[in-house]
Amino acid sequence: MIRTVCRGALVLLLSALAGPLLAAGLELMPRPWGPTTFGTGLPAVAWSGDRFLTAWIQGMGNLGSPVMGSFSDARGRRISAVPFLLAADVRPRWMQVVGMGDSWALFWDDGHPLDDNGSWIVRIAPDGRVTRPTRLDIPRHIAIRYAWDGTYFLAALTHPHDAVPRAAGEAILLNRDGVVVRRGISLQGFSESFDITALDDSFVVITNGPP
Repeated sequence: MIRTVCRGALVLLLSALAGPLLAAGLELMPRPWGPTTFGTGLPAVAWSGDRFLTAWIQGMGNLGSPVMGSFSDARGRRISAVPFLLAADVRPRWMQVVGMGDSWALFWDDGHPLDDNGSWIVRIAPDGRVTRPTRLDIPRHIAIRYAWDGTYFLAALTHPHDAVPRAAGEAILLNRDGVVVRRGISLQGFSESFDITALDDSFVVITNGPP
């Protein structure tokens, strides 16, 4: 009898304590965003305006491999609340982000370098708007890099060894939409190891020379 009364009192006491809380409702904090559970790869980053744009491939298995992006400030602190889509399931083998002062360009290649691999571009605005992918009129290559001088892109590339003399290089000039303006700029003594940057209204290409 004593046990029944005590147990009933305990139940009533708990109900009395919980009643006001349930009536008012419990505010649950939103779950914080954390690292993705999917694999990532091919990170690329560039500065433009007042922020960095970082791009990466997010391998999602049967769901595809989209290219995602995120903005961060000068200290590397993330500005974007969540990553946003840059290109859907393109499966690039290589990527580069180029800052354009007021926006960014994302370049990538798909396919094997000895196949008729496609070279592509999308442009990204500071608010995250992305243009549709445009295929570039770029020949087969082993390696390629891009730079922007405020008016044009310059693509420096190494041709496949079976197409032209070993380690031959070429530079191609493109406008901001990726349309070829000039091609056939010879880069003599070029190798597969090189880099490119803009210098005022010109470009500098550095290479360690042929092997």
